[in-house]
Amino acid sequence: VKSYQVQVARDREFRTVVSRETRPKATFGFRPRAGGIYHWRVRGADPETAWSRPIAFHVVPAVPRPLSPAEAASILLRSHPVPVELRWQAAAGARTYLVSVSAGDRALPPRRTEATSLALAGLAAGTYRWTIKAIDAAALESSESEPRTFTLATRAPPAAPEALAPATRTELIVRAGDPVRLAWRPVAGARDYEVELAAGEEFAPGVGRPSSPT
Repeated sequence: VKSYQVQVARDREFRTVVSRETRPKATFGFRPRAGGIYHWRVRGADPETAWSRPIAFHVVPAVPRPLSPAEAASILLRSHPVPVELRWQAAAGARTYLVSVSAGDRALPPRRTEATSLALAGLAAGTYRWTIKAIDAAALESSESEPRTFTLATRAPPAAPEALAPATRTELIVRAGDPVRLAWRPVAGARDYEVELAAGEEFAPGVGRPSSPT
């Protein structure tokens, strides 16, 4: 046989063919766009032969992507009387989602939902970590999403400091190894400050991350 015809379908009868290829070699790479059950078969194309027996394989659903709250978000309890709403992007092939939330070593009971959001009520002050898994119709789970954290605070965080020197877009001519002094306006209530230095405006990767009380 000089070439092969390969078909991949969502049903065993091959009424819904999602991929059809003619290949010179006895291998084929298929990249599914969604989770679920797939069926594949192959036959000789040159010369033409009968189809092989269909074989099924299962693709787990895609991993959901958390949307909100933003990573490390701080939510003020007294100005946030409604439940904290977790939101994520729909995952291809998902029928339901499993949401896991923890605070330190204490894990809350996992919650299962068909929606792409979940409201959490009655949370105490503290820092929480949450992840999501997608579950398909065959009860197969995706990998766990990247973790997100948020903090419920009883008082607002301090305001952002204002950078004073060097001024924005100022060109400094210094010798390698000489110190560059950075200055900012003090913020009421701040105990110390975190300073980041980077070679570019995106701050990735950072050159240094020292902290200073003043």
